[in-house]
Amino acid sequence: MRRPPAAAKLAFLLLSGTAHCEYTTSGHAPQTGAFSQSNSIREVAGEEFAAAAESFISPHESINWEFYVPENYDPQKPAGLMVYVSPSPSGDIPRGWKAIVDGLNMIWVAATGSGNRVAVGRRVVFALAAPSLAGRHYQIDPQRIYLSGLSGGGKSPIWWRQNMHSCSREQSIIAG
Repeated sequence: MRRPPAAAKLAFLLLSGTAHCEYTTSGHAPQTGAFSQSNSIREVAGEEFAAAAESFISPHESINWEFYVPENYDPQKPAGLMVYVSPSPSGDIPRGWKAIVDGLNMIWVAATGSGNRVAVGRRVVFALAAPSLAGRHYQIDPQRIYLSGLSGGGKSPIWWRQNMHSCSREQSIIAG
């Protein structure tokens, strides 16, 4: 019997809720603005997801995540989530996009070190894990999670569409 591709297993784990991290209030105001955070895939998405992703990344390898959260973020109004796959090693939000994200009540997250020279499978692992990370700290509207990218980063959403179409209920592709 043929084993499903590792990426398909990762997608199943996320879409079935196995790797989902529930939002919990810490008693502190959520961090807003642009900031970085480092976590391993195991910390972000759990043991089972980390094991499935091991052919792409060590479960203990630290990943630096770039966030941008609008200053007016309100947990009572769940935000959309823009998961960005960069064509460059940086995960910084491109110039001019902050005002757009602010106006749409969206949170931006991207893994650094996921530029065009990085294997697509590894980039997809980062993109699939990002909603779990953001969902730990922020109220995210599950109907407004978008995977986007520019240049080679735009291939990740297209790859998802071509390979995972049966795993997802709805798909919005933003690629350039």
